Amino acid sequence: MPQISYFYHMLQVSELYIYPIKSLGGVAVQNAEVTRRGLQHDRRWMLVNDHGHFITQREFPQMALLKASIQSDGITVHHQSSGSLLIPFNCERKPLQQFAVWEDTCFGQYVSEEFDEMVQRST
Repeated sequence: MPQISYFYHMLQVSELYIYPIKSLGGVAVQNAEVTRRGLQHDRRWMLVNDHGHFITQREFPQMALLKASIQSDGITVHHQSSGSLLIPFNCERKPLQQFAVWEDTCFGQYVSEEFDEMVQRST
């Protein structure tokens, strides 16, 4: 009877990216904490229109010019002509609002008028 050999290969992660703001570019990280909701800081923020629907680079390709980076105290968003703005991890708590992501809904909170103005200047 032929013997069956099993080969176990050690899997290796060569690169790891998280996307702090949904539909913006990724951020390369050396390691990431896994939480109940996935990788820490991955897709925890998103841009929405006036109707509370999230927007994507497919609709607004100029969003590709917004670059996010992770700092110890928050996410910095940079645009070459609009400058940089920090979104703190521990921001002021505001009332939860309902938002739409494709056919689903979720709850979140508004970040700031300053961030809105930066995004509007950039897109």
